[in-house]
Amino acid sequence: MSNQILFVDDDANILAAYRRKLRQYQIETAQEPEAALQLLKGDASYAVIVADMQMPRINGVAFLNQAKSLAPDATRIMLTGNADQQTAVDAVNRGAIFRFLTKPCPTEVFTATLDAALEQYRLVTAERDLLQKTLRGSIKVLIDLLAMLDPEAFGQALTLKARAGSLAKILNVPRAWEIEIASMLYPIGQITLPQELRQKVASRAALTTKEKQIVVEAQASSHDLLSHIPRLESIGKILRMIHSPLTPGGKPTNDEEPPQGSRILKALIDLAAHEASGSSVGDAITVMHKRASQYDPDVLKRLAEAVVDAPEANPQPTDIRSLEAGFILAQDVVTDTGILLIRKGATVSEAVKMAIRNYHSLGHLEGPVMAIHAGKYATRNQNADARKAS
Repeated sequence: MSNQILFVDDDANILAAYRRKLRQYQIETAQEPEAALQLLKGDASYAVIVADMQMPRINGVAFLNQAKSLAPDATRIMLTGNADQQTAVDAVNRGAIFRFLTKPCPTEVFTATLDAALEQYRLVTAERDLLQKTLRGSIKVLIDLLAMLDPEAFGQALTLKARAGSLAKILNVPRAWEIEIASMLYPIGQITLPQELRQKVASRAALTTKEKQIVVEAQASSHDLLSHIPRLESIGKILRMIHSPLTPGGKPTNDEEPPQGSRILKALIDLAAHEASGSSVGDAITVMHKRASQYDPDVLKRLAEAVVDAPEANPQPTDIRSLEAGFILAQDVVTDTGILLIRKGATVSEAVKMAIRNYHSLGHLEGPVMAIHAGKYATRNQNADARKAS
């Protein structure tokens, strides 16, 4: 955790005085706001930023406002020799100031303020770290459960994730990790479906009108499930609005515009449905172009580019007792009674490893299994998605 403090003042003598009087702190200085912003762009790990109000070209309020976007966790302090009310209001409202000090400021007041600012930084970063761990753990549990409860849907989600990530990169979509996580969690609403209906959905069998309605409602429940997890609200919205209709030209039909992630997943899910019915990728995309009003035009235009074969790897026969978290399965894992435990392409988690070993111990699963060993090839570890989210 950083303890660095950045002082910004156009007076070199004042900056030198800070260094002499505040030797107990890790201090870095910048004589110009522009130079300080460059420091923040290169390293946003400063715990505290102290800025003078009166500086040429960029005043303290404007500087701290920009600093807030570059180093959002840093505690910000304003120093000024002109303590008028409007300056204070602007500083607090625009720069989210922790303290507002007037010059000259007694050393004991300054040190007490810096100590409080460092403690504030520790509290903020500790809360963020806790939230990140909670988020990573929540996503990992959800994906592990999906992998074991519905391996067929999980296998389809792996393909969807790979294509969604590729298409998001082609379209230069910001925060593309949200779309990849939404891809993996897309089938989670299906867990609420009756087993028979889940099997029909997985096999792309024709559904009755009532069954279609149940599936749509189950998909909407994915949003409700995720809405209780901090920072997954935007992913929940992507899932909720996948099937929101568009007018010709790809415009939303109501006031709430579907996120680009929803539009990407809508096209990829429909493409997968055409493939499951026996169509080639080329034929499926041709059909989708005939129904272009249902899709975002940019997504439809670049869709074919995202459908690429996965890079080849070298699977190895692996004893079940040697199977470790992080390995990628190169074959479906099926018990002696025909139960599909985990789909080909899945990354082994601790939960999946335990499930496979338990079936093996009971004599219902023989080894070895074909797996791509972690660290030797490019992996598709789902845990990386949650690290991006944080």
